[in-house]
Amino acid sequence: MRNQLLKYLQELVQAQVISDQTAEDIQQYFARKQQASPNRSMMVFGILGALFVGLGILLILAHNWDHFSRATKTVIAFVPLLAGQLACGWTLLKHPQSASWREGSSTFLFLAIGSCISLISQIYNISGSMSSFVLCWMLLGLPLVYVMRSGMSSLFFLTGVTFYGWEVGYNFSGGHAPWLYLLLLALALPFYIQLLRKRPNSNFTYFHHWLLALSVVIVLGSFSGSQDHWMFVAYFALFALLYLYGQTAFFEQAKMVYNAPRLLGSLGSVVLMFIFSFYDMWKDVLGDQEWLFPLQRDVWIALLLSLAAAGLYFWLRRRAAENWEPNPMSWMLFFFIPTFVLGHFLPVVATIVMNLAIFLLGIYEIREGARDRELGTLNFGLLLISALIVCRFFDTDISFVLRGILFVLIGAGFFVANYRMLKAKKSSNPSTEQQHDPQ
Repeated sequence: MRNQLLKYLQELVQAQVISDQTAEDIQQYFARKQQASPNRSMMVFGILGALFVGLGILLILAHNWDHFSRATKTVIAFVPLLAGQLACGWTLLKHPQSASWREGSSTFLFLAIGSCISLISQIYNISGSMSSFVLCWMLLGLPLVYVMRSGMSSLFFLTGVTFYGWEVGYNFSGGHAPWLYLLLLALALPFYIQLLRKRPNSNFTYFHHWLLALSVVIVLGSFSGSQDHWMFVAYFALFALLYLYGQTAFFEQAKMVYNAPRLLGSLGSVVLMFIFSFYDMWKDVLGDQEWLFPLQRDVWIALLLSLAAAGLYFWLRRRAAENWEPNPMSWMLFFFIPTFVLGHFLPVVATIVMNLAIFLLGIYEIREGARDRELGTLNFGLLLISALIVCRFFDTDISFVLRGILFVLIGAGFFVANYRMLKAKKSSNPSTEQQHDPQ
């Protein structure tokens, strides 16, 4: 890449497009940028090396574990922990700016902490639950995130915190709301904010986008109480909040695959809309006699998330002024809440309204995709309408012949729409064809 850049710079100088001084400034800029950016391959291999070394030590020790005395086992349990601490100390003293050293040593120490806790518990028969083990491990590993400035340790911490919330909240032997999960998640947010400000385009930042969003989506349901139907509103508000967060300045230059909040927010909202497009779902909601009063935590969670999403929506609208064109996904929450309330009194009407909303959303996406010539948006709209038709197969008594005809029409619609889009794109770029025309 660097040699190719130098080649183009020489061509531009010879063609007198840029001056010699400008070419030299460009070379110096990219040289400084290359020195400042960490060696990604070294960092990846450092993390993998730490993982394999830790696993190898565990396998070697496990082979002769029963033959060791208790004192020997205790010493062995602490050896990886001490080795990891020495490696981290050496890194802070000798290589504080090396990302590969920081990530590799902190990864090894983070795993060594969990290994030491589990081995000591096994050696001395210390009883405890899985949630308490994970909680202890995460609390002891948290300082590595900030002391070592380690993105991998932060990802480990978020994974463990998510597992803790799942284990406490969804425990079938007596689960309860994992309120401590919120505190643990808040402890990880300063590092995430630091990544957003200093390294917005790094791989660790992209992984944090995904893991944070997935963590909240997974654990939110564990806070449900006696009025669990309101958790649907809470989830819809959460997906709206994620979608709006994906439209902030942090994600202006990010591709869709890296924009985890927006992707999860749109997919989650669509899934919930399809769930409530079935009449049976509204019948279950209608059967809840105490759907609003007395107010339980489900209602308060839904209310707080809805207010947060509404606040972010109006903040984005005011900040962008006339330049912001909100997608229907941005304000779909304001449509879903009154429809949800309506469903407690008129479930048939709510079902029709939800089906109509999905259909109109599909039409909107098709129109936007055709206007902007975006195949992804166009196919998303076609997929919405196709999925809506398929879902209605389960509600209505339609003959197999008619169903087959509809499937053929859906497939033909996909083919024709994509063919016309590709043809329009090709005709709009005649210069590309001229460049490849052999004469």
